[in-house]
Amino acid sequence: MKRALEVQVAQLCDGGVLIVRDFVDPGPGEVLLDLRDDDGHDDDAQPLTCSTAALFRRFSRDFRLLQPAEKRGFHFVEQPPPRTGWRRFSLSRTLAAEFVLRKDYRNDWELEAQEEYTYATQTEMEAMFAGLGLRVLASTPIWNPWIVRNRFDGKIEIRSTAGVLGRWAAMRTTSSRSDRPTLMSFTNPSASAMSPKNALCGVTVSPMRRRPGCRSR
Repeated sequence: MKRALEVQVAQLCDGGVLIVRDFVDPGPGEVLLDLRDDDGHDDDAQPLTCSTAALFRRFSRDFRLLQPAEKRGFHFVEQPPPRTGWRRFSLSRTLAAEFVLRKDYRNDWELEAQEEYTYATQTEMEAMFAGLGLRVLASTPIWNPWIVRNRFDGKIEIRSTAGVLGRWAAMRTTSSRSDRPTLMSFTNPSASAMSPKNALCGVTVSPMRRRPGCRSR
């Protein structure tokens, strides 16, 4: 990831702006993931027709399918059902986010399950760009209200291990596709304006200045 970002940063002019909209790791910790089991079949052989809870069980086997066998899938603990029509699973916050972000992409399930979305937390991403000599102008979660209303509300719930229902924004999930929910904008300051060690200033994206021979992204 760092190498890919280094290549992009090298193409910026002084004052240029790089916008990254992608998934981030929501951070460490365990959560309770509540999923519907009455919205499809219990057999997970068919991603298109199985319930969300059944799809999760399949995901626990399919995740990172291209990795060596010892790195594929993950462990979870099934808890007593919270109520009729639901199943409850205990797992890491990161893995809960990995499933929630792809649970509705069933037509291409085999391909979706091969990917790993969350490589770094928002704080780690900000530190990475600061280390590349950039300053953060904006770094914030972006939520698509339609996604929350139609794919999250009433269909999944994420709770703390104490059972406290979490807020969607607290997950800090992000997207590289237009229909998936942090926006990070980074500017390349001129050497005289800011030391590479400085980071985190402002919330407004500055305009990009172009010089002959410079390429913008």
